[in-house]
Amino acid sequence: MYISFNDFNDNGGALSLVYSDDGTTWNGPVRLTSSFVRDVQVTGTPAGTTRYEGSNSTVFVVGMDEGNGGLSTRQNLIFKSLDGGATWTQITMGARFNPPGDRTCTEYNPYFAVVNPIWRHMGWGGPAVGPNGVVHYDFAGAGTGSDHGDIFYTRSTNNGKTWSKPKKLNTDKDGANKTQWMPSLSADPTGDVTASWYDRRKATSTCTNVTDPGCKYERVGRQSNNNGAAWGSEITISTAIIPEPAQNDGGIVPCYAGDYDYDTALNGNAFVTWTDGRRKVSGVHVQDVDFAKVPLP
Repeated sequence: MYISFNDFNDNGGALSLVYSDDGTTWNGPVRLTSSFVRDVQVTGTPAGTTRYEGSNSTVFVVGMDEGNGGLSTRQNLIFKSLDGGATWTQITMGARFNPPGDRTCTEYNPYFAVVNPIWRHMGWGGPAVGPNGVVHYDFAGAGTGSDHGDIFYTRSTNNGKTWSKPKKLNTDKDGANKTQWMPSLSADPTGDVTASWYDRRKATSTCTNVTDPGCKYERVGRQSNNNGAAWGSEITISTAIIPEPAQNDGGIVPCYAGDYDYDTALNGNAFVTWTDGRRKVSGVHVQDVDFAKVPLP
């Protein structure tokens, strides 16, 4: 069992990890970085699959160097352990990239980037491990021109040592108001991979406030049945266009929605969750958690 986290009592948020033999005893914390690198997610080689290096399965922690925050460039990093979590190697995943986002969260903390109107998002995504030493990661970055968000995918075919050039997963043409953001990803031991994200490709106007028609969105995804080598056509996972939910709770950070979506795969299905705004309470579209079981390809 592995838990990765930022320790904000250690040099401003050192990326750290504790690990256990199924909860009986715990080791750590192990310091993966000496200063702040954003903890994204931890994953590992599925039990029963071929082990390529060392005597234990490989454990991975994805982190992100967020630069100076805001809309400054980002760097994806992955940390790999071959001895169950005792020692770690840091690997850079591609070049620095421009982040997604329409603005910064000036009403709370301008360190955080925002997809209008309420989605705090720095570009984090989801890692997963497939068979044969293939490791997957999807993330969000800026599109070209006036497009403020696209979804990108990269993979390693040698157990995390080197990484492919990022591939854009959403196939719509870049343009103003056509934002994609907050991806998740899952893989199963047979090499079926599912990526999903929030998607505004059908927007016809600008999104500024929750009542703007251009703020509506869907949950969209793509799947691969060959360990990420090729991808099928996009599928719409949500069943209808979703109205933008409000964030009118004064006790909650105003730029904060959807941050912890996480997908998983089991027994021939991918399980996908997202923040949905279709339900009204007292005339206000509210934030619900919606779920779909998506058959693997």
